[in-house]
Amino acid sequence: MNRDDLCYLPATEMAKRIRAKKLSPVEIVKAVLERIDEVNPKVNCYCVVLHDEALAQAKKAERDLMKKKSGAALGLLHGCPSP
Repeated sequence: MNRDDLCYLPATEMAKRIRAKKLSPVEIVKAVLERIDEVNPKVNCYCVVLHDEALAQAKKAERDLMKKKSGAALGLLHGCPSP
């Protein structure tokens, strides 16, 4: 799956693939940050983009998924980036 496909993937599909370990939160966040860096100079939608913080949160979400015990609830959209 290429970067643009990841950026336009519906959150429900993203979450499904994350739970199935077919997609990682870090992979998604990196794709989104690359897209923001590419497009934002033209459209100026974001005043501040917190790259390091977003990647840290994605890594934490990934660790949470790895540590998850069966039956533990992480939320339906756990690991999906939010604006």
